[in-house]
Amino acid sequence: MKVPLSIPKSGRFGALVFYRRRNRQYARVHVIPADPKTPSRLQTRDIMRAVSRAWSRWLNEDERQQWNLLGPKVLSRLRLTRGKLTGQALFVKLNTARAWIGRDLLRRPPQRPVFPPNPVVGLSIGYQQGRLRLKVSVSGPVEGDLMVFAQAPCPATRKKSRKPVFLCLLPPPENGESDITDQYVARLGEPNPGRKVFILTRQQVNGWEDHSMELSAVVPQPERLEARGSR
Repeated sequence: MKVPLSIPKSGRFGALVFYRRRNRQYARVHVIPADPKTPSRLQTRDIMRAVSRAWSRWLNEDERQQWNLLGPKVLSRLRLTRGKLTGQALFVKLNTARAWIGRDLLRRPPQRPVFPPNPVVGLSIGYQQGRLRLKVSVSGPVEGDLMVFAQAPCPATRKKSRKPVFLCLLPPPENGESDITDQYVARLGEPNPGRKVFILTRQQVNGWEDHSMELSAVVPQPERLEARGSR
């Protein structure tokens, strides 16, 4: 339900959850969500549990102090306001991102990098020898780790992605394109003609993540492409 706009609120308070959408204040009754225990969720919990334990069981006091010095210099993601991170929160944040792509945990905090422009410039969906292919176009060399997230196929009318999941690191491009078909189909299934595919790409260096770039494309009809090729 929409509530009068007074003091902006976000998060749970008692039996209500407050949130904002399009500059309007809303509230809903708090409901304990179902826990489907999907492989993705279980993997996420295992990673965060292991990284959280590493803070107290793996680091020594000198290493923790280094994280504690850097943590307050990093602001949390914007919700209503931004807050400073603790050293432990920064340790978990960076090392969780690294663990997702199979990188070793960092004992000491790395310096924040300056990211170059995201080289991804487009997403194309077509057919080659009767098989659907999803390809990501890049405008230049890929430096560091470029993470690819994706959403399950959705209606073509949708304008923004919802709850994307980590797919893979961008495969090495060939002739300016990286094929992500096998990774997408293995994780989310093959999209049918007329459905929209969303992907997000995000650069990462030592756990620090750049802003995400969102791209989308609608799966075309195979017969239309065959008709064009016969002209």
